[in-house]
Amino acid sequence: MAVEIPARAGLTVSGSPISSPLKDVRGLAQHMVGHFVETVAPCGTLPGDAIHGDVTAITRICLELAVGMLDGRDIPEKTKRLEEAAAQWAREGIPIDTIHHAIHEGFKIGSELVMANAMSRHVRQETEGQGATLVIAAADMDNIMDGAKLVVELLDRMTSAVAMAYVRELRAVVSEHHTAVHTLTSALLGGHSTSTMARECGIEIAETYHVLALAIPEHPEERSPTVDGAVVARRKLRRVQAELATRYPDQVLSLLSVDGGTLLVPVSTLMDSQLDELIEQLSRAARVPITATLVSAAPQQIPDAADQAHELLDIV
Repeated sequence: MAVEIPARAGLTVSGSPISSPLKDVRGLAQHMVGHFVETVAPCGTLPGDAIHGDVTAITRICLELAVGMLDGRDIPEKTKRLEEAAAQWAREGIPIDTIHHAIHEGFKIGSELVMANAMSRHVRQETEGQGATLVIAAADMDNIMDGAKLVVELLDRMTSAVAMAYVRELRAVVSEHHTAVHTLTSALLGGHSTSTMARECGIEIAETYHVLALAIPEHPEERSPTVDGAVVARRKLRRVQAELATRYPDQVLSLLSVDGGTLLVPVSTLMDSQLDELIEQLSRAARVPITATLVSAAPQQIPDAADQAHELLDIV
């Protein structure tokens, strides 16, 4: 989301642009990236081509955006490029806190350079032993204060652009993966899964599965006249799905609705003795007592096993 900032006069101190210390964009970007590698832990593990390529390029773009704003210019395409980079980082799995930490570290360096340069123009040496006196013209002080406000505005703009683009892309990635996993689960239950389909999901088909049929009863609030029962039911289902995703990411396959469904648990993931604990975990998440029945089967036998498990569930 590129937001244009109205044109304003460039800020100066003692007649020189306040942005002067940031003008050597290329050299300063290299210095900042070196600092990121040393102080922002995950940056130190990135491959060299990423450090000297994308990370350095985006750092230059951020600096150019900062210089432009301090000089009274807006550069919308720079914000757009930052959003594109954030989306790419989301797909590559770079944590958003790492990105924000790097941005803040860059702002520390840039702010210190700008302020130190501005103040150095107003230091008047006094007699020996008396230290230095800082004398600032009112107009310069106003510009320094305006510069500080712009820095905060720019930080807000960059972190907002990164967060929005990152989350938007992450949702798309999660949706794509969820759709692929849902397709694989449906295929296994339908008896026509393929290894190609599994590879596309990044999930290896197990040799044997625990096929669990689940019955999820109504939450008491689903019948309450003061709340929307459908919303309560959906929230119950999301809690169960979140519990599975957190504890067994890409291991336990599920096809669930608000009143139950089927789980496919690789035997290598959970032993028979651990399945009771799984149902207890899901019951706590759903906040209702879940009932389950179990039949173990090889992948090609899953459709029949699922039918048997649900038939057993009907008579429990």
